[in-house]
Amino acid sequence: MCKPNLIQVRSIQTKNDVIQSIEETKWLAKRCGFEDRDILFLQLAVEEACTNAYTHGKTGGEIKICWYEEPDGIHMEIAQEGKPFDFQRSDMVNVGEHGRGLYLIYHFMDKVWVHEEEQSFQFHMKKYLMDTERRGGL
Repeated sequence: MCKPNLIQVRSIQTKNDVIQSIEETKWLAKRCGFEDRDILFLQLAVEEACTNAYTHGKTGGEIKICWYEEPDGIHMEIAQEGKPFDFQRSDMVNVGEHGRGLYLIYHFMDKVWVHEEEQSFQFHMKKYLMDTERRGGL
């Protein structure tokens, strides 16, 4: 598999930056060939991931989102300073005021993973075109 092509980077410093990231995701996903349903899922995943980073991230620390175009889909990375929040994949839906974001991300995206470094971490999400991984290669 070839290395992904970086197609866009945005710094997240305000709530408006989160909104702009959602719009950029829509445009970039269309460019990559995603259907409207999957574009909506990608937008929701970006909204949840960026909101989590903005809300729970280290105060004053840099947060950025990077979009990568890959031959089989799109890969998004939310990078921030600090330690990652505790997250575990679960099929249980949180019925409280908070906590549904990761559940939605895990169900909308095909791959989700975290890469940690000394003072930062990156939250990665990947969506395949036509959902080939889940459909057994159709």
